[in-house]
Formats: sequence, C-alpha cells, structure tokens
Amino acid sequence: MKLILARSLADRGFQVDYVGWRTEGTLASRFPSNVRVVKLCAPNILFRLLGLVRYLKHARPAAILSSEDIANLCTVARNIARVQTRVIAIAHIPYSYEFQYRRAKVRLLGPFLVRKVLSKADTIVAVSQGVADDLSTLTEPESNIVTIHNPIDSNEVQALGSQPLDHPWFAPGQPPVILGVGRLQQAKDFPTLIRAFQVVRQNSNSRLMILGEGSERAGLECLVENLGLQGEVEMPGFKDNPYAYLSRSAVFVLSSVVEGFGRVLVEALALGIPVVSTDCPSGPSEILERGAFGRLVPVGDADALAAAILETMAEDGRADELRARARDFSVDAPVDRYLEVMGLNNHLAARLSLKESHGTAVPQPESGHVELRSSGSPLRLIPLDRTGVCGARRGTPSQREMDTGRALDRQIGSTKTGDRYADCWIRTGFAFDRHFCNATGHREWSSGESRLEE
Repeated sequence: MKLILARSLADRGFQVDYVGWRTEGTLASRFPSNVRVVKLCAPNILFRLLGLVRYLKHARPAAILSSEDIANLCTVARNIARVQTRVIAIAHIPYSYEFQYRRAKVRLLGPFLVRKVLSKADTIVAVSQGVADDLSTLTEPESNIVTIHNPIDSNEVQALGSQPLDHPWFAPGQPPVILGVGRLQQAKDFPTLIRAFQVVRQNSNSRLMILGEGSERAGLECLVENLGLQGEVEMPGFKDNPYAYLSRSAVFVLSSVVEGFGRVLVEALALGIPVVSTDCPSGPSEILERGAFGRLVPVGDADALAAAILETMAEDGRADELRARARDFSVDAPVDRYLEVMGLNNHLAARLSLKESHGTAVPQPESGHVELRSSGSPLRLIPLDRTGVCGARRGTPSQREMDTGRALDRQIGSTKTGDRYADCWIRTGFAFDRHFCNATGHREWSSGESRLEE
C-alpha cells in the first residue's frame, strides 16, 4: 500500500518522502525516482523518536501518513517538534483481536496506547469497516475515524503475475496447486490449512504450497511430517514475486484468525484466481461481499475449509467476474480520500511525507546511526553534544567539524565516488557528514546518489 500511495501522490504533483526505520525486504528500492527515501536507523524507540523529531523540524511536511503499530510516534514527535504537520494514522488491524496474540505487556498497555497516543492523530484511517468498528471501542470518543480500503494496482499485479516461473509443480500436466501466502505466525493459522489439505488430498490429487517465512516454520514442518504429507506440501519461504505463483494456482486460501483488510484476497481476484477464506475479522467478508466472490468458512474449522476448497476447485471459472470485483479497489478513489483527510485536495504543491515502521532496502548501518538518503540541494550537518538531537545549517565547516568528520571516517570507513562520499550518516550523540576535500580546497556534502534537501 505504501508504494502505491507514494507513487500515485508523486504522479499527481506532490513532493513525497518515504521515511522508515528498518531494512528488511526490497520495498525502498522499488520507489520511483520522484519519491525521496529517508531512513532513520536507531536501536530503540527513544532514538527513533529523536530522529523523527529532527526530520519533522527539517522537512516540515504538510501531512504525514503513519502506518506504525499502536505506539505511534508521529503524534508525539509532532508535539515535540512544534510543527503544524497533520498526522494521519493508518490502522491495519483490529487491535482488540491483535492484542490476544501479543506478549502480556502489550495486552496490558495496548488499549492505553491506542486511547492516549493513537487517538491524538488528526485522523485515524481504518483499512476496513471492521477495523473502524473495533477502533471506536478503544479510542477517545472525539477521535476522527474514517474507512479507506487499501488501494490495489491491478495492472501491476497482473504484469507481475505473467512473469516466468521455474518451478516443477507448475509445469504442464502437474496436479493443481492450492496456495497460501503470509507470514508463518499464529494469526495466519496455517495449521488449519494444512489439516484441511489432508482432507482435500483424500478426495483430490492436488498439492499445497505456502509462501512466507516466520517463527512458526518448525511447528508447521513437524505437522506436515506427522500427517504424512511430505512431498505434497512445500513451504519455499519468502518470494519477491509471489504473484507468479498466485497466477498459476488453482485456488488461493486465506486461513487467518484475524486480518485487517486481506489485501492478498484482492490481488488473487485481480489475477482471476478463485479464493476461499475464513470469515475472520475484519476484511475478508467486505472484500468478498459476504461470500458473493468467494466462499467464507468459520475460523479454525478444517473440515469446512476443506469442503469449500473442493467445491471451489470443482466450479467453472469466474475469472472475468473476479477481476471486475478487484477493480472496485483500484487506486484513484482511495488516493482521493487520502488527499481529503490530509486537507490537500487543492494544494498540489504541498509537501507530503509517508512514514512507516517496516523495512527498506537501504543497507543497515551500525547500531545507533541515522542515514538520510534523499534528493535536493546540499545540506551540512553539525556535530552537536551527546544529547542525540541533531541540527543542520549551511556554510563552511569549522576546523572542529572537519576534524570530527575525519575521525569518524577513519573509525567506520567510507566509499568515495568521484569527489563525493557515497553515504551521509548522522551518529546518535552528534551529527556529521562524510566529506571530501577536492583540489581547490572546497568541501562538498552529499548522500551519494542524491543530496539532502533543506
């Protein structure tokens, strides 16, 4: 969703920043050149907050979309930074259900954080009506909650689905493949899917593949072995392009006990693949219109899930009808709604910031560093005291700043590209910019491929 929103808003003429902490996955590398990528690397929530405060003071975006978890830092950072940025918090899950699968501390503190921190956002966007209903029981009465479904780029999904796939299970003449996709974690309830497949296997020559990685892998592999399904169930892990597998599957199955929206259901529909889902809170029933576009079964019922899979596999194709349903979740309408809640309908020159708490593809620096990879005019970063608060100004560096930069360059090394260093770093206690002194004695500050904009 973040990639689609950033790209769509940038295409409409907005200046868009993508801000995140982590480095997992390949999301950041997929952003177009007109989206600036900013990465805040910090070892804990305190330094994340400080980095975000500095970003807000420097960039002063008109609005920030935050898809963080319950401890949403954006509302706190805005108050510390004293900026007028509108904070739009995006809630992807029904928190009251999610708390059941968290540690005891989160179960105790979660409702408080939602009520006292998340509620302070200017608007809370729920990705489904079920999430909105759940939020209304947890947030302050005056909270502004709206529902905006996740946008889906059907054309991109179909293009990725048509890419070649080299896997023997999908060769001509092979048995049909039932596909599950998601993190291998408790909320996805893949054990129920595996048990349902055992029943399906007794009535149909088919195979089960589950794409994803997670903490439940060992338990799932043990279950497959105990049920005697070795060779019939495969879990190949995370795939950069799951759509190539999805487009060639016979049926897609979502077995979750809780979902916020169930985006992968829409992606399966966009590829014309029939789906079966548990009727879990809170998105699948909305997407499938209470069963009109795919069978819904009770959560945790392996027999009912198996029966629905067999019935779906025996049906004639409905590919065109399913693709038409997926187009109901196309990009334009959700983006218009986001512009409305951000108050940017008539301000195409405004700056927008997208922030998240999940991975980017920028390599992870040493613990405690903040990396800014961005575009625009050069900016010089100043060594400060050990408070961890970083500042910025333009001008010629002092001798102390130059010496500090040299010492830190010697400590962690650097990569030079022409007359510029390849990266710009900010250390947690003081800021510095890797520098290079050219033949004329002038110094230039950059962040490699692009430079930080003031």
